[in-house]
Amino acid sequence: MLLMNLLDALAKELPDSSKNTLRSVIQCGRVIVSGHVLKNISTVLSSEDTLEVLPRATYLEHNLKILLSDQDVIVVDKPIGLLSVDDEKGLNPSVHAILKRHNPTRRIFPVHRLDRDTSGVLVFACNEEAKEKLKEQFAAHGPKRVYYAVVEGHLEKEKGTIQSFLSEDTNFFVRSGKHGKLAITHYEVTRTTKKMSFLRVQLETGRKNQIRVHLSELGNPIVGDRKYGSIRNPLKRLGLHAHHLTFFHPGKGKEISFTSPIPWDIIKT
Repeated sequence: MLLMNLLDALAKELPDSSKNTLRSVIQCGRVIVSGHVLKNISTVLSSEDTLEVLPRATYLEHNLKILLSDQDVIVVDKPIGLLSVDDEKGLNPSVHAILKRHNPTRRIFPVHRLDRDTSGVLVFACNEEAKEKLKEQFAAHGPKRVYYAVVEGHLEKEKGTIQSFLSEDTNFFVRSGKHGKLAITHYEVTRTTKKMSFLRVQLETGRKNQIRVHLSELGNPIVGDRKYGSIRNPLKRLGLHAHHLTFFHPGKGKEISFTSPIPWDIIKT
């Protein structure tokens, strides 16, 4: 089995590029190895690994970053302050509207959503077949979704799973009860301060406001989340970030992964 490090493997793919350029391509997260972003130039690859170089990142208005755009999907890194799709009045900017404006000849379909003040990775489909395949994956809880959250207080357990049935009332408030849709959230505390905890959260299901509701009902609402009981807002935003998303590409049939760096305001809090 032939082995070589990531830098040497990339040099074979881009023979006209200098070592400094290759390092920059890797550090910018443009190199995908067997479906995963790799940034360590010393990582050893085997002949069985697949290597793909993404195009240079494109930024649209409102600092919306395009991570991937092809005939089947568009994957973005959504900043805070943008809706995923238009609201009823259409007065606030949304990712969906921006993508449609920049792709006037393509149909763009929402597949899942992030709250307005949640940042991170979000995917849209570009045709009916891709939409159905992606929706099937999300319905079957196939995609791997990892979030980072900053919550009030300290959790009783450092690691755990929250499971309940969630339903939404006429005031758009989501809560757990005897009826509704099954929601499963896994969490792990990564560090704590005197008044807050930092969690790595993995969704097994993807219900509306799931993480926000589950952590609030646990007694540790996400900072900045007044809707679900938070009284602290050190970030001046909702302390929730969609860090990582893995799914099967609906056209190519292979697993692909995308990572949005944890925002600096969350790291330094």
